[in-house]
Amino acid sequence: MNSWAIVFFDVEGRPVGRVPILEQPTLVGRAVDGPGRIDDPRVSRTHMQVRLFGAGIGALVRNLSKTNGLRVNGVACEESVVTTGAILDLGGARGVIVRD
Repeated sequence: MNSWAIVFFDVEGRPVGRVPILEQPTLVGRAVDGPGRIDDPRVSRTHMQVRLFGAGIGALVRNLSKTNGLRVNGVACEESVVTTGAILDLGGARGVIVRD
């Protein structure tokens, strides 16, 4: 079975974190306990939610940040269905949707 994830990168482009995308919603943020924790001061305490969508054909991302927002491929959004290669910006932290 293929697994989905968001791989986050630092400003030099080095991978610094990986958040699995599962069937159940996963919270992503600075103050999240568990696999969605991102240690970056530019990320809100609870920044977004992500889960698999449509029997694994993509992922549903939902903005939970009132301050820093969510951008998908450079476009601000509240909610979006994304697939591999999509670029997510969370208040300055950058992640890419991957499928292994």
